[in-house]
Amino acid sequence: MRPFFGGAGSYNLYPLIYSNRIIRMHRKVLMKNASLLITILTIPGLTLAAPDASRKSRAVTGRHAVVATDSEFASHAGLEILQAGGNAVDAAVAVSFALAVVRPYSTGMGGGAFTILRFADGRLFVQDARESAPAAARADMFVQAMRDHPDQSQPSRNGHLAVAVPGLVAGRCQLLERYGTLPLSRLIEPALRLAETGFPVDKHYVAAVEGVSRIYAREPTLKDRCAYVFHTHLRDGRLPSVGDVLTQPALARLLRAIGEGGSEFFYRGPVATAIAREMRQSGGILNAKDLFEYRVKHRTPVRATYRGFDLILMPSPSSGGVALAQTLNILEVIDFKTLTKTDPRLAVHYQIEAMKHAFADRARWFGDADFSTVPVDRLVSKTYARELAARSSGELRQQLLRAWIRGDRVVREELPALAVVLRLVRAAR
Repeated sequence: MRPFFGGAGSYNLYPLIYSNRIIRMHRKVLMKNASLLITILTIPGLTLAAPDASRKSRAVTGRHAVVATDSEFASHAGLEILQAGGNAVDAAVAVSFALAVVRPYSTGMGGGAFTILRFADGRLFVQDARESAPAAARADMFVQAMRDHPDQSQPSRNGHLAVAVPGLVAGRCQLLERYGTLPLSRLIEPALRLAETGFPVDKHYVAAVEGVSRIYAREPTLKDRCAYVFHTHLRDGRLPSVGDVLTQPALARLLRAIGEGGSEFFYRGPVATAIAREMRQSGGILNAKDLFEYRVKHRTPVRATYRGFDLILMPSPSSGGVALAQTLNILEVIDFKTLTKTDPRLAVHYQIEAMKHAFADRARWFGDADFSTVPVDRLVSKTYARELAARSSGELRQQLLRAWIRGDRVVREELPALAVVLRLVRAAR
């Protein structure tokens, strides 16, 4: 790999652009963002225990604050900031950078983010810091790349052409500027320690690395084109085991520089220069102007209800908010709580049917609302949910009847519960 040099020392490009399995950053590909919830009341009395990679998941409670992420190390990063006097936004920013270290296959500084803030007085701040396609992107560029390089599979997922303009750093810095209280350099400290001194990897990291290794096996040229991932995470072919300690010194140097220089350093300084050079030399289309012109956007949230609860959800280009509202609307048509008790298996099946319809509509309709029309109002409407619920019950009936004909004894036991579902659906129409 080609290291690049800036005012704070030398950095490697690939800790920056490695995000979501190798290099996967395109506006049209919805990244699996790690979930984050921070609830804060008051700070005094918080305690902090050392993370244990082998510890099983457990429910926790807190009198003053709760930080919940999919990594214990990241959760403790947020808790550390709360103990230091930071507010919920400070903790969220610290958690986000920590996740970039411990969950590099799910998020990272080369990716993007969505954020919803709700204040005590009911005000909302909805931020879209997703990646955006470079100005030179074309609708057919990945198809053409496959024709030009048939030996390189999935150019929309792997390699330099898949790299979009990252938004996470800009989004986090904007949150901090508007609502934070501590300096960026302080909030990056937990992530910096995790990168410098390392952390024991868990089964989720190992499984992700194994998945990436299979991609590298199918496409050996990635070992050179995306060498940082191969050396750091695939360990030159010697895959890690649960409990092995991962250190990322190049990523630590980059984090320290961002802590000192902020968003300006990232989008208009040495990082931007290095990204543009690497893209130019390796077949990417992202350039320095794309980085310079990147802007965080503010959105109007999707609003929905579920059994008396008000839901505040992320709009397009995220599909998760609409899909969640649609799924819950379908489940609201029946007495799902009663069905869960009377026949848990059928309840699970009905939930799967609801999710299936939501994801089918996601595949059919969703895109970036700045460039395509998404019928959000219809998708989240209660009337449409009743239509889908009726369709789901009909599909369930056909599936169970076919199983009855085959002589499935288990299904015969489920038919009375199915009749309950059908009555509930008819009553709601």
